[in-house]
Amino acid sequence: MIRRSPRFTIFLLALFLLLAPRAAANDPLQSAQQQFEQGEFAAAVKTLEAALAQKPQDAALHYWLGRAYYELRDMDRAFQHAERAVQLDAQNSDYHLWYGHVCGRKARRESSLGLARRTKREFEAAVRLNAASIPARRALIDYLSSAPWIAGGDDGEARRQADSLAVVDAVEGRLAWADYWINNDEPTRATSELLKVLELKPARIEPFIDVMRFFSEREDAAQLQKSVAAAENVNAAEPRLLYYRGVLWILQGTRRADAEQSLQKYVSSVTPRTGDPPHVLARLWLGRLYENQKRCDDAANQYREILKVDSKNREARDGLKRATQKCK
Repeated sequence: MIRRSPRFTIFLLALFLLLAPRAAANDPLQSAQQQFEQGEFAAAVKTLEAALAQKPQDAALHYWLGRAYYELRDMDRAFQHAERAVQLDAQNSDYHLWYGHVCGRKARRESSLGLARRTKREFEAAVRLNAASIPARRALIDYLSSAPWIAGGDDGEARRQADSLAVVDAVEGRLAWADYWINNDEPTRATSELLKVLELKPARIEPFIDVMRFFSEREDAAQLQKSVAAAENVNAAEPRLLYYRGVLWILQGTRRADAEQSLQKYVSSVTPRTGDPPHVLARLWLGRLYENQKRCDDAANQYREILKVDSKNREARDGLKRATQKCK
């Protein structure tokens, strides 16, 4: 038996640690996933397209390409790759879930009943393949409670699914019921469910994001303050809190300088994913803040930045008109 010296063993370990990051860096899928998580969606597309040229039948590459294009709002390419991922691996729940999301957004954009029905089928497939998938179950409940019956909406089934989810996960069940009441235009009942989420004190930040989104959209400063404080107890460094703190302070009419700094930092340093507050919303709040402070030139600049990326945004157009009139 050959005995290696401790010094030789240490050398091998050091060599392994030196080479391991390089091996990971040479994995295009892993590199693309890292780029995706960092919000570098265009870079992820470039990495994945290059890898796909070498492995055109790789379902995972198509899946992540579909997701990257989805974040870039390129629904045609997102649809192409999400569909291909499902074709190549029909037993993967996540592939069906995100194909459903793509179909849903494309259906809304094209007013397509066929795509809407396909959205439901994909969400159902995702749940059938993995009943433990909370995102799949939440997506299905949301669809069932929001879609018209002709597109497969089913109020009774949505309620049954929400009750079933609540048994498995109390927090996610409350969130599902909140979605249900929102879709049925019952904000008071939705508020009740979301306050129960706060009482359950989730250990993860995501439930708080759902709660803060609702109360910020309702411009409910009291409940938003409670939600932000609860989220800070879980992760005060969460980047999306930059947005919600800024909105809270504007609604309260306090800490205006902090609100401005927080929203500006959100726009400059955070790349929103689907479900996160878009930069357009942050700029609208900045415009509102500046108008309140009679800083009409600064407000107008925010509205112009919005119109560069969304020329039909009515709130920005109206805001720009107000701001420019005040500056005359």
